[in-house]
Amino acid sequence: MAAKLMQRCYRLFSVSSPLCIHTNAMCAGSKMVISRAPSQIPFASLRVPSFIVRTDQLSVPEHVNRIPYNRGEVEDLIDSAATVEDLLHYSELHPVNANQAALIISRLSRMVMEQKLEPGSVLEDARFRCLLQTVHAEVSHVWNMALVNLLKSLSLLGLEQNQLRSVEQEVRWRLRRFPFKQLASLADHLAAGAHGGRPSDLMSDLLKHLGLRWTEIEDPRTLVTLMAKVGAFSPALMDRLEDKVKAGGGGEHSRWVWEEVSRGIP
Repeated sequence: MAAKLMQRCYRLFSVSSPLCIHTNAMCAGSKMVISRAPSQIPFASLRVPSFIVRTDQLSVPEHVNRIPYNRGEVEDLIDSAATVEDLLHYSELHPVNANQAALIISRLSRMVMEQKLEPGSVLEDARFRCLLQTVHAEVSHVWNMALVNLLKSLSLLGLEQNQLRSVEQEVRWRLRRFPFKQLASLADHLAAGAHGGRPSDLMSDLLKHLGLRWTEIEDPRTLVTLMAKVGAFSPALMDRLEDKVKAGGGGEHSRWVWEEVSRGIP
């Protein structure tokens, strides 16, 4: 009798226990959708286990992007390279991703400028074209600072506008995520290359962001650069920059800024 009673209790417990509720979890990012089989237990009596991931927490892709970047062997080789040939040879020996390819191209551009080399010899090299192809194929994986430097480097090397389109488009998509100093540096570069005083589409977008974020200017040098090189492209931005000078307290500070601006205006 006792054995039969225990069997009936066991069957009853196995039907109604929360532990037997069927759970189907599907992850999209870090969000977990939980579907439950019908149960005789009221919903108010169910407890959500503490190990279930909350949907308002940081998603997995966002969390991964915050992980500090660890430099590897290829990055160290790029920094230690002494010649253009060294850099191009390293790109042959090591499989490089888009971010590393961007770093190599930026270093190549700097070497060409510093050593007064002929850019054509680099652009025509098959290894350089492979690096460029890698960048274009995975430009969304290039880090922000490397992306800005890449755009500057490609234009300094003399690439045609149609060869810069994918990089420029990626920069335009990311403008709101760039630190203000990167925006100012990019604006300075684009202003120097503007023809006939007519801003490019990228420059027009950049001016809008500078106009919205001008209060983020923290150092006088950035203020001087924008007033001397970029302000001419946007009277509205120039008015805000002048307000920034006045907000600095006037006196010696304002006089120094205006003197530096007058030296920097061509």
